[in-house]
Amino acid sequence: MKRDIHDVLESYASNYRVHGLLNDVPPHLVYKAEIDGVRAVCKLAAQERATPAVEGRVLEYVESATTVPVPHVLAVGDGYFLTEWCAAAPQEQVSVTESQAHVLGVCLATLHSQTTFENTGLFEAADGLTVEEQNSWSETLVRIMSHVHDDLAGTGYRDVSERALAFIEDHRTFFDEHDSAVLVHGDFVPSHLSFDDGDVSCVVDWEHAIAGPGEFDYARCDLHIFDDPVRESGQYREAFQSGYRSVRELPPCSELRRRAYKALIFTYDIRQGFVQNQRDESEIRNRSDSFRGYVFDILENVAETLDERN
Repeated sequence: MKRDIHDVLESYASNYRVHGLLNDVPPHLVYKAEIDGVRAVCKLAAQERATPAVEGRVLEYVESATTVPVPHVLAVGDGYFLTEWCAAAPQEQVSVTESQAHVLGVCLATLHSQTTFENTGLFEAADGLTVEEQNSWSETLVRIMSHVHDDLAGTGYRDVSERALAFIEDHRTFFDEHDSAVLVHGDFVPSHLSFDDGDVSCVVDWEHAIAGPGEFDYARCDLHIFDDPVRESGQYREAFQSGYRSVRELPPCSELRRRAYKALIFTYDIRQGFVQNQRDESEIRNRSDSFRGYVFDILENVAETLDERN
């Protein structure tokens, strides 16, 4: 449900001011506001696909169930959520230092160690945070990749999502051998975190959160921070790993799954390029062409390794 910022704030308080648009990345709009003298942030649905109420419930859950620092939620409603302003709001930080890589790993592992769900799956926004369906992990991945496949219609890249879906279908047991389901942030990168006095002080942007194995979150973080040459942080991968493992160990034999996850994440990133439309079309297609090559190469390599084991 698409919402208007003034309608939302008027339903919450009579004394408010809108200070401008903070972020405009489909399918959401994020506004800076002031409510009864308190600085706030309001995230709205700009398209029907958006589910900000789910993200609001995730934030409430994280604040109440973990020690991971998140903005305090003021209100959650159909098509929006409202939080207090994060005192040390995340910046558009690209790279991380060695010490930041370590505490980033600690924070991600803390999230995973302090949360648990009976099954994997996507969330729904009820009075609290619940998993929509009691799915196996492979079924959850099929559902996610099916949405990606639908969104890639007309782009010329559906062959990538078809390959990803076929790989999951052919290797369900491989994916279902994961450890327990936890809260997966889904995009745990420097631009979504604040660092203060050598620690993580705020974590935002939980719109990709799902119930799933921690190794999936770990793989996405590893890919988007330490495999990306633009971030110039690859030399600090070991600091991230040691930070994570100081709190929580990854399950045995999860390394091969993490390689497969990276192929699925590249597939998702192709989708994001077209849905968010934040780059020139030529750049989106150049990136997507590179990602397509990575997906096919990774999945072929993982499939060969699995065949050799059997």
